[in-house]
Amino acid sequence: MLDAKNKIMRIIKYLFAATLALAFFSSVTTLYAKRLPPKEVSPAIYNSIEFRASHNKMGYIEAFDVETGEKLWEEKVYHVKIDPKLETDVQWIFITELKLRSNKLVIINERGNEYKVNIIITKERAIILVKNYIKKHNIEVIDINTPLEISENEDCWNISYNIKQEPIILPPIRSFNVHKDTGYTYEVPRE
Repeated sequence: MLDAKNKIMRIIKYLFAATLALAFFSSVTTLYAKRLPPKEVSPAIYNSIEFRASHNKMGYIEAFDVETGEKLWEEKVYHVKIDPKLETDVQWIFITELKLRSNKLVIINERGNEYKVNIIITKERAIILVKNYIKKHNIEVIDINTPLEISENEDCWNISYNIKQEPIILPPIRSFNVHKDTGYTYEVPRE
């Protein structure tokens, strides 16, 4: 009888130890199933614009003015499709490297995919830069979202706005130039 009791106690101890081991290892594997935060990515600087990988928005780059640190714009480079049936964080694909090649920003992600973004200032980016300039210098325009005229020459964009002006002394138009290569924005003197 004592021998049967010892066998039962030994089985209970083994079951208890096995349950503890199973609980420990399942919690450890759950802990390691979560991905680590993305590594910091060194920015790429082109003229007066610093490009950074956004970790708040997967697959996005952000452009900042080097002197002021002001965010100029952001751009989606690639999309990550998330399958709702799988654990979300293990599907994330972050940018791991930014580098410059000619007039392109080369973006590499965790899967090794390479994307190229033209870093010459486009019309859309020029409008954003002028809007930032207008806000920063407290210039009152009639409608900041609707430029009066946009023209392009070899090395810059010229963007004009109707302005609020009382009394009318000068033409009620203010023009701004944005250099295509550097993003440098300035107001054209009025005549």
